[in-house]
Amino acid sequence: MKHLKLVLALLALALLAMLAPATLAQDVTYGLSEEDFALYTAALENSQSAGSYAFEYSGELNASSEGSDLMATYSGEGTFSEEGFAVTIAGEFAADGDGGDYETELRFVDETTYFNFGGMWISATQEDVEEFGEQAGGMLPVNPADTAASVTGGDMMAMMDALENVDPEAFVSIVRSDDGLAVFTTTIDLGTAAADPGIQELIMTALSQAGADEEMSENDIAEMQAQLPVMLENSTITFTHGINLETNLVESFSLEVVMDIDPAAIGESGSATNLTLTVDVGITGYGESFPVEVPADATPLSEFLGMMMGGMGN
Repeated sequence: MKHLKLVLALLALALLAMLAPATLAQDVTYGLSEEDFALYTAALENSQSAGSYAFEYSGELNASSEGSDLMATYSGEGTFSEEGFAVTIAGEFAADGDGGDYETELRFVDETTYFNFGGMWISATQEDVEEFGEQAGGMLPVNPADTAASVTGGDMMAMMDALENVDPEAFVSIVRSDDGLAVFTTTIDLGTAAADPGIQELIMTALSQAGADEEMSENDIAEMQAQLPVMLENSTITFTHGINLETNLVESFSLEVVMDIDPAAIGESGSATNLTLTVDVGITGYGESFPVEVPADATPLSEFLGMMMGGMGN
Protein backbone atom coordinates (compact mmCIF):
# COMPACT_ATOMS: atom_id res chain seq x y z
CA MET A 1 0.00 0.00 0.00
CA LYS A 2 2.88 2.32 0.78
CA HIS A 3 4.25 1.95 -2.74
CA LEU A 4 0.79 2.51 -4.21
CA LYS A 5 0.47 5.82 -2.41
CA LEU A 6 3.78 7.02 -3.77
CA VAL A 7 3.00 5.86 -7.31
CA LEU A 8 -0.36 7.63 -7.29
CA ALA A 9 1.24 10.81 -6.00
CA LEU A 10 3.90 10.71 -8.69
CA LEU A 11 1.28 10.08 -11.37
CA ALA A 12 -0.58 13.17 -10.23
CA LEU A 13 2.63 15.18 -10.39
CA ALA A 14 3.40 13.79 -13.85
CA LEU A 15 -0.03 14.87 -15.03
CA LEU A 16 0.64 18.36 -13.75
CA ALA A 17 4.07 18.39 -15.39
CA MET A 18 2.53 17.73 -18.77
CA LEU A 19 -0.21 20.32 -18.31
CA ALA A 20 1.62 23.12 -16.55
CA PRO A 21 3.08 25.27 -19.35
CA ALA A 22 0.06 24.90 -21.63
CA THR A 23 -2.96 25.20 -19.37
CA LEU A 24 -2.13 26.69 -16.01
CA ALA A 25 -2.28 30.39 -15.11
CA GLN A 26 -2.25 31.88 -18.58
CA ASP A 27 -1.25 35.30 -17.20
CA VAL A 28 2.23 34.15 -16.13
CA THR A 29 5.39 33.72 -18.24
CA TYR A 30 7.45 31.30 -16.09
CA GLY A 31 10.41 33.68 -15.94
CA LEU A 32 10.48 34.60 -19.63
CA SER A 33 9.97 38.09 -20.97
CA GLU A 34 6.54 38.70 -22.46
CA GLU A 35 8.08 38.78 -25.94
CA ASP A 36 9.90 35.46 -25.51
CA PHE A 37 6.85 33.81 -23.96
CA ALA A 38 4.70 35.00 -26.88
CA LEU A 39 7.26 33.57 -29.34
CA TYR A 40 7.39 30.27 -27.47
CA THR A 41 3.64 29.75 -27.21
CA ALA A 42 3.04 30.84 -30.81
CA ALA A 43 5.61 28.31 -32.07
CA LEU A 44 3.91 25.53 -30.08
CA GLU A 45 0.53 26.49 -31.51
CA ASN A 46 1.90 26.72 -35.06
CA SER A 47 3.55 23.31 -34.79
CA GLN A 48 0.45 21.65 -33.38
CA SER A 49 -1.81 23.16 -36.05
CA ALA A 50 0.49 22.15 -38.93
CA GLY A 51 -1.30 18.80 -38.98
CA SER A 52 1.58 16.66 -40.24
CA TYR A 53 5.30 16.13 -39.69
CA ALA A 54 8.09 13.56 -39.74
CA PHE A 55 10.34 12.82 -36.79
CA GLU A 56 13.30 10.80 -35.59
CA TYR A 57 14.13 10.09 -31.98
CA SER A 58 16.49 8.35 -29.58
CA GLY A 59 16.71 7.97 -25.83
CA GLU A 60 17.63 5.87 -22.84
CA LEU A 61 16.11 4.66 -19.58
CA ASN A 62 18.15 3.69 -16.53
CA ALA A 63 16.54 2.71 -13.24
CA SER A 64 17.64 1.02 -10.03
CA SER A 65 15.80 0.12 -6.85
CA GLU A 66 16.31 -2.42 -4.08
CA GLY A 67 19.20 -4.12 -5.82
CA SER A 68 17.48 -4.40 -9.20
CA ASP A 69 18.64 -2.57 -12.32
CA LEU A 70 16.82 -1.79 -15.54
CA MET A 71 18.28 -0.37 -18.74
CA ALA A 72 16.68 0.32 -22.09
CA THR A 73 17.67 2.24 -25.19
CA TYR A 74 15.27 3.20 -27.96
CA SER A 75 15.44 4.96 -31.30
CA GLY A 76 13.50 5.18 -34.51
CA GLU A 77 11.63 7.40 -36.92
CA GLY A 78 8.06 8.06 -37.88
CA THR A 79 5.40 10.28 -39.39
CA PHE A 80 2.16 11.82 -38.19
CA SER A 81 -0.64 13.21 -40.37
CA GLU A 82 -4.34 12.93 -41.13
CA GLU A 83 -3.40 9.89 -43.22
CA GLY A 84 -2.21 8.03 -40.15
CA PHE A 85 0.66 7.52 -37.74
CA ALA A 86 3.71 5.29 -38.08
CA VAL A 87 6.80 4.79 -35.93
CA THR A 88 9.68 2.31 -35.80
CA ILE A 89 11.21 1.31 -32.45
CA ALA A 90 14.53 -0.44 -31.89
CA GLY A 91 17.06 -0.73 -29.09
CA GLU A 92 18.43 -2.80 -26.26
CA PHE A 93 16.81 -3.96 -23.02
CA ALA A 94 18.35 -5.42 -19.90
CA ALA A 95 16.96 -6.23 -16.45
CA ASP A 96 19.52 -7.26 -13.84
CA GLY A 97 21.95 -8.09 -16.63
CA ASP A 98 19.58 -10.22 -18.70
CA GLY A 99 18.09 -8.92 -21.94
CA GLY A 100 18.86 -8.36 -25.58
CA ASP A 101 17.97 -6.40 -28.70
CA TYR A 102 14.44 -5.65 -29.83
CA GLU A 103 12.81 -4.14 -32.90
CA THR A 104 9.19 -3.42 -33.76
CA GLU A 105 6.94 -1.01 -35.63
CA LEU A 106 3.60 0.60 -34.87
CA ARG A 107 1.10 2.00 -37.38
CA PHE A 108 -2.31 3.58 -37.02
CA VAL A 109 -4.47 4.00 -40.12
CA ASP A 110 -8.20 3.84 -40.86
CA GLU A 111 -9.01 3.70 -37.11
CA THR A 112 -7.00 0.50 -36.72
CA THR A 113 -3.70 -0.03 -34.90
CA TYR A 114 -1.09 -2.38 -36.36
CA PHE A 115 2.01 -3.55 -34.51
CA ASN A 116 4.80 -5.87 -35.55
CA PHE A 117 5.37 -8.73 -33.11
CA GLY A 118 8.43 -10.79 -34.05
CA GLY A 119 7.81 -10.30 -37.76
CA MET A 120 4.04 -10.90 -37.51
CA TRP A 121 1.71 -7.93 -37.99
CA ILE A 122 -1.17 -7.77 -35.49
CA SER A 123 -4.24 -5.56 -36.08
CA ALA A 124 -6.42 -4.11 -33.34
CA THR A 125 -9.51 -1.94 -33.61
CA GLN A 126 -10.84 0.11 -30.72
CA GLU A 127 -13.42 -2.61 -30.08
CA ASP A 128 -10.64 -5.21 -29.91
CA VAL A 129 -8.73 -3.17 -27.33
CA GLU A 130 -11.85 -2.57 -25.23
CA GLU A 131 -12.72 -6.28 -25.30
CA PHE A 132 -9.18 -7.22 -24.32
CA GLY A 133 -9.30 -4.69 -21.46
CA GLU A 134 -12.52 -6.21 -20.15
CA GLN A 135 -11.14 -9.74 -20.37
CA ALA A 136 -7.78 -8.88 -18.81
CA GLY A 137 -9.19 -6.58 -16.16
CA GLY A 138 -9.79 -9.39 -13.71
CA MET A 139 -6.19 -10.60 -14.03
CA LEU A 140 -4.54 -7.20 -13.54
CA PRO A 141 -4.00 -5.20 -10.32
CA VAL A 142 -5.94 -2.34 -11.92
CA ASN A 143 -8.74 -2.82 -14.44
CA PRO A 144 -7.95 -0.65 -17.52
CA ALA A 145 -11.66 -0.01 -18.08
CA ASP A 146 -12.09 1.21 -14.51
CA THR A 147 -8.99 3.38 -14.80
CA ALA A 148 -10.28 4.99 -17.99
CA ALA A 149 -13.65 5.64 -16.40
CA SER A 150 -12.01 7.26 -13.37
CA VAL A 151 -10.60 10.13 -15.43
CA THR A 152 -13.89 11.13 -17.05
CA GLY A 153 -16.97 12.95 -15.85
CA GLY A 154 -16.95 14.14 -12.27
CA ASP A 155 -13.50 12.71 -11.54
CA MET A 156 -11.90 14.73 -14.32
CA MET A 157 -13.77 17.83 -13.15
CA ALA A 158 -12.35 17.30 -9.65
CA MET A 159 -8.85 17.07 -11.13
CA MET A 160 -9.36 20.28 -13.09
CA ASP A 161 -10.73 22.06 -10.01
CA ALA A 162 -7.58 21.06 -8.13
CA LEU A 163 -5.39 22.36 -10.95
CA GLU A 164 -7.01 25.79 -10.65
CA ASN A 165 -5.49 26.14 -7.17
CA VAL A 166 -1.94 25.38 -8.33
CA ASP A 167 0.70 28.13 -8.49
CA PRO A 168 2.85 26.86 -11.40
CA GLU A 169 5.46 29.62 -11.26
CA ALA A 170 6.48 28.32 -7.83
CA PHE A 171 8.01 25.21 -9.39
CA VAL A 172 8.04 25.67 -13.20
CA SER A 173 10.63 27.86 -14.89
CA ILE A 174 11.50 28.48 -18.56
CA VAL A 175 14.76 29.95 -19.84
CA ARG A 176 15.81 30.85 -23.38
CA SER A 177 19.27 30.14 -24.82
CA ASP A 178 19.81 30.40 -28.57
CA ASP A 179 22.09 27.98 -30.43
CA GLY A 180 21.15 28.20 -34.09
CA LEU A 181 17.59 27.63 -32.96
CA ALA A 182 15.78 29.54 -30.21
CA VAL A 183 16.02 27.03 -27.37
CA PHE A 184 13.46 27.15 -24.56
CA THR A 185 14.16 24.90 -21.56
CA THR A 186 11.37 24.20 -19.09
CA THR A 187 12.30 22.78 -15.69
CA ILE A 188 9.81 21.37 -13.20
CA ASP A 189 11.06 20.96 -9.63
CA LEU A 190 9.05 18.01 -8.30
CA GLY A 191 10.07 18.56 -4.69
CA THR A 192 8.80 22.14 -4.72
CA ALA A 193 5.73 21.04 -6.67
CA ALA A 194 4.88 18.43 -4.04
CA ALA A 195 4.81 21.15 -1.39
CA ASP A 196 2.40 23.36 -3.35
CA PRO A 197 -1.07 23.44 -1.69
CA GLY A 198 -2.75 22.98 -5.06
CA ILE A 199 -0.64 19.91 -5.78
CA GLN A 200 -1.46 18.54 -2.34
CA GLU A 201 -5.12 18.85 -3.30
CA LEU A 202 -4.42 17.19 -6.64
CA ILE A 203 -2.74 14.26 -4.89
CA MET A 204 -5.69 13.90 -2.54
CA THR A 205 -8.05 13.85 -5.52
CA ALA A 206 -5.99 11.11 -7.19
CA LEU A 207 -5.95 9.05 -3.99
CA SER A 208 -9.67 9.47 -3.56
CA GLN A 209 -10.42 8.38 -7.12
CA ALA A 210 -8.36 5.23 -6.57
CA GLY A 211 -10.11 4.53 -3.27
CA ALA A 212 -6.78 4.68 -1.45
CA ASP A 213 -8.05 7.27 1.03
CA GLU A 214 -10.43 4.64 2.42
CA GLU A 215 -7.40 2.51 3.42
CA MET A 216 -5.39 5.40 4.84
CA SER A 217 -5.92 7.29 8.07
CA GLU A 218 -5.79 11.08 8.21
CA ASN A 219 -2.41 10.76 9.90
CA ASP A 220 -1.12 8.55 7.07
CA ILE A 221 -2.23 11.12 4.51
CA ALA A 222 -0.73 14.03 6.43
CA GLU A 223 2.54 12.11 6.81
CA MET A 224 2.71 11.34 3.10
CA GLN A 225 2.02 14.98 2.18
CA ALA A 226 4.83 16.12 4.48
CA GLN A 227 7.30 13.48 3.24
CA LEU A 228 6.83 13.83 -0.53
CA PRO A 229 8.52 17.26 -0.89
CA VAL A 230 11.57 15.94 1.00
CA MET A 231 11.73 12.67 -0.93
CA LEU A 232 11.44 14.47 -4.28
CA GLU A 233 13.79 17.36 -3.57
CA ASN A 234 16.36 16.02 -6.08
CA SER A 235 13.82 15.03 -8.75
CA THR A 236 13.08 17.09 -11.85
CA ILE A 237 11.38 16.98 -15.22
CA THR A 238 13.04 19.03 -17.95
CA PHE A 239 11.94 19.47 -21.55
CA THR A 240 13.42 21.61 -24.26
CA HIS A 241 11.98 23.01 -27.49
CA GLY A 242 14.22 24.19 -30.32
CA ILE A 243 12.39 26.74 -32.48
CA ASN A 244 13.31 27.87 -36.01
CA LEU A 245 12.91 31.65 -35.91
CA GLU A 246 12.31 31.85 -39.68
CA THR A 247 9.41 29.39 -39.74
CA ASN A 248 8.36 29.79 -36.09
CA LEU A 249 8.06 26.00 -35.83
CA VAL A 250 9.53 23.52 -33.33
CA GLU A 251 12.36 21.54 -34.95
CA SER A 252 13.71 19.72 -31.90
CA PHE A 253 12.35 18.47 -28.61
CA SER A 254 14.02 16.73 -25.69
CA LEU A 255 12.79 15.34 -22.40
CA GLU A 256 14.71 14.36 -19.28
CA VAL A 257 13.09 12.86 -16.19
CA VAL A 258 15.28 12.45 -13.11
CA MET A 259 13.82 10.67 -10.07
CA ASP A 260 16.07 10.38 -7.04
CA ILE A 261 14.04 9.06 -4.10
CA ASP A 262 15.99 8.17 -0.96
CA PRO A 263 14.10 6.87 2.11
CA ALA A 264 16.97 8.14 4.27
CA ALA A 265 15.82 11.69 3.52
CA ILE A 266 12.82 11.09 5.77
CA GLY A 267 14.65 8.96 8.30
CA GLU A 268 13.59 5.57 6.95
CA SER A 269 15.71 2.59 5.96
CA GLY A 270 15.70 1.02 2.54
CA SER A 271 17.33 1.34 -0.86
CA ALA A 272 17.11 4.52 -2.88
CA THR A 273 15.17 4.54 -6.14
CA ASN A 274 16.94 6.22 -9.04
CA LEU A 275 15.50 6.73 -12.51
CA THR A 276 16.76 8.71 -15.48
CA LEU A 277 14.80 8.83 -18.73
CA THR A 278 15.85 10.81 -21.80
CA VAL A 279 14.27 11.36 -25.21
CA ASP A 280 15.64 13.52 -28.04
CA VAL A 281 13.42 14.23 -31.05
CA GLY A 282 14.10 15.96 -34.37
CA ILE A 283 11.09 17.20 -36.35
CA THR A 284 10.85 17.97 -40.10
CA GLY A 285 8.32 17.91 -42.95
CA TYR A 286 5.63 20.12 -41.49
CA GLY A 287 2.54 20.18 -43.70
CA GLU A 288 3.73 17.40 -46.01
CA SER A 289 1.81 14.26 -47.00
CA PHE A 290 2.76 11.00 -45.29
CA PRO A 291 0.68 8.02 -46.47
CA VAL A 292 0.69 5.06 -44.09
CA GLU A 293 0.55 1.62 -45.68
CA VAL A 294 -1.78 -1.00 -44.21
CA PRO A 295 0.29 -4.18 -43.55
CA ALA A 296 -0.77 -7.09 -45.72
CA ASP A 297 -2.19 -10.20 -44.03
CA ALA A 298 -2.30 -8.70 -40.53
CA THR A 299 -3.62 -11.09 -37.87
CA PRO A 300 -6.56 -9.74 -35.81
CA LEU A 301 -5.77 -9.30 -32.12
CA SER A 302 -8.44 -11.79 -31.03
CA GLU A 303 -6.99 -14.48 -33.31
CA PHE A 304 -3.45 -13.73 -32.12
CA LEU A 305 -4.47 -14.01 -28.46
CA GLY A 306 -6.18 -17.31 -29.24
CA MET A 307 -2.95 -18.57 -30.78
CA MET A 308 -0.97 -17.45 -27.72
CA MET A 309 -3.38 -19.07 -25.27
CA GLY A 310 -3.38 -22.26 -27.31
CA GLY A 311 0.41 -22.33 -27.23
CA MET A 312 0.42 -21.89 -23.45
CA GLY A 313 -1.80 -24.95 -23.12
CA ASN A 314 0.67 -27.17 -24.95
